[in-house]
Amino acid sequence: MTQDQGGKENSIWELPSHKLCLSICGVRESGDRLTLAPKVLRQLTSQTPVFSKARYSIRSFGINKNEKFVVYCTFLGVKSEEILEKGLKVPMFELTETTSTII
Repeated sequence: MTQDQGGKENSIWELPSHKLCLSICGVRESGDRLTLAPKVLRQLTSQTPVFSKARYSIRSFGINKNEKFVVYCTFLGVKSEEILEKGLKVPMFELTETTSTII
């Protein structure tokens, strides 16, 4: 499959971004890490982040019920594309495997 077909670009190469969710997990350690995570997200996105609590206790992970351990922000539409473009302002718009996880 080629990218150009008769002078028109194939739409498969354009990635629409309808929803973007940025999260910082594993901040269940009290102290500086728990207070630093929302500040980092607020600086990156200029939006108020939300804490998420554990529904169940998971002993093997050291998570207790109703304990705050995730901070996240969700973006929809044009705002998600703007945040994604800001995040990709690395040399030549490339992400390495160690930069992030894309699911």
